[in-house]
Amino acid sequence: YWKGGALIIHSFQEALKKNKKIRLNFVGDGPQKKDWINLVNKLKIKKFVKFHPWQKHYNMENFYKKNDIFIFPSFHDSGASVVSEALSYSLPVICLDLGGPAIKIDKNCGFLIKTKKKFFNKNNLIKDISNKIILLSENKPLLKKLSHGAYIKSKSMTWKNIIKSAYKNI
Repeated sequence: YWKGGALIIHSFQEALKKNKKIRLNFVGDGPQKKDWINLVNKLKIKKFVKFHPWQKHYNMENFYKKNDIFIFPSFHDSGASVVSEALSYSLPVICLDLGGPAIKIDKNCGFLIKTKKKFFNKNNLIKDISNKIILLSENKPLLKKLSHGAYIKSKSMTWKNIIKSAYKNI
C-alpha cells in the first residue's frame, strides 16, 4: 500500500485514455505485486504495462536510460535515493509531496503532486498524476527542459549541500 503501486496503475490507465503511445515499466517486487498484476489485467491495459522484478543497483541504469520520466508514487519514504538516481539520468520526476522526495523535486526537475488537501481523495491524485504524464508525453520542449533541470538538480545533491540544507531547516 505505501508504495503506491495501485495509484500509479490507475493514473497510467487514465493517461492512456488520452495517449495510446505511452508505456509503463513497473520495476519492483513485494507482497502486493500479484495484486498489481491482477489490477492491470482487470483494467485491460496489460499490453501497455511491463512488470520487471526488483533490480540490483547496477541494472537500474538500463531502465533509466530507456525511459523518459520517473514516477515515484510512494506515500511514505524518508530518503528515496532512487529519486536522486533518476534525476542523475536526466529523468524528470513525478512524485507525491510527501517524505524525502518532496524536498528533492521542484518545478525545474519535475512535479510534486499535492496531497495535503487531497490525500483522502484518490480520484484527485489519479487525475493529477495522469495529467502530468500526459503533459510530459505531449510537450517535448517541457520534457527536454525538465530533463536538463533534473540533471542540474542531481549535481546539486552533494553531501555538503544536503547537510547544509538540513541544518538550515532545523
